[in-house]
Amino acid sequence: MRAEDRLRQRTGEVQIGEGVMSLRRTFRIAGAQTVLASHWKVSDKATSQLMTEFIRRWRSGEPRAKAWREAQLSLLHSKEYSNPYFWAAFTLTGQWR
Repeated sequence: MRAEDRLRQRTGEVQIGEGVMSLRRTFRIAGAQTVLASHWKVSDKATSQLMTEFIRRWRSGEPRAKAWREAQLSLLHSKEYSNPYFWAAFTLTGQWR
């Protein structure tokens, strides 16, 4: 799995017949099973908490999609990061199991 920050990615390389090739697609072509990408900049502290919870759940055996959903819900139910700005910025694509 790879994580990328959409704000740091370039607009992409134009390929004939392909359009703009995103960094997310580049990771997939390079063999990444899953890419977790952000759509806007989120505080490092909130992102760290979200990713720590996600990885903890995933490593304990939960499928990626469920681990991701539960990690997002943990922020939703927190006092500090309940606003969707903190937990809805990310998209999990690719192999989600």
